[in-house]
Amino acid sequence: MPSLRMKWSGTPFEIPEVPEGYKFHVHVRGNDPIFTDEEAMGKEWLKMIVTGIEVEESFIDEYFNDPMIPDDGFFMVLDKDNKIVANAGIQFGKTTPDSATLHMVVADPEHRGKKLGKIVTAAVLDYAQKHNMFEVYLSTGDERKAAVIMYLKLGFRPCLYTAGMEERWCALFDEFNYQDRRVLDANENEIVI
Repeated sequence: MPSLRMKWSGTPFEIPEVPEGYKFHVHVRGNDPIFTDEEAMGKEWLKMIVTGIEVEESFIDEYFNDPMIPDDGFFMVLDKDNKIVANAGIQFGKTTPDSATLHMVVADPEHRGKKLGKIVTAAVLDYAQKHNMFEVYLSTGDERKAAVIMYLKLGFRPCLYTAGMEERWCALFDEFNYQDRRVLDANENEIVI
């Protein structure tokens, strides 16, 4: 089943405060004063994202060495012990040449409910704007309900880019009792479903 796709087009958003006991961190590939051992950092990151699923260790290299992610395109929230508890990355040019993609938004289940995913997502949107990219895409799954609601509240619009999307989005809107049913059709024109 194809992923859900959403698009943000410069809608204003609020950057939440980082809760007490946590700190915001931008990982800079090859130049990070906190994570000097990137391989060890990647293994800790992998532990955070794996929640009962098996992920190949090569996924660490694929993510942290992704040439579409700029060197300073990794946004994290760390706990008091510098453990990664939330993460998001930004890719340039994946969906369209002049767009960005919100990539790998994850939060440690033990730290959910603190808006940490929203913090790293807002950081990606802020970074995109500062780099004159006002179109940001993301892909997600129907099961990531809390994330989908957060994306909708940040101004992302569902994209009806392939058959079956309208039905899936209608089901989610009904489940959330979400009244704003503006979506983007296959040509990215805004319509209401």
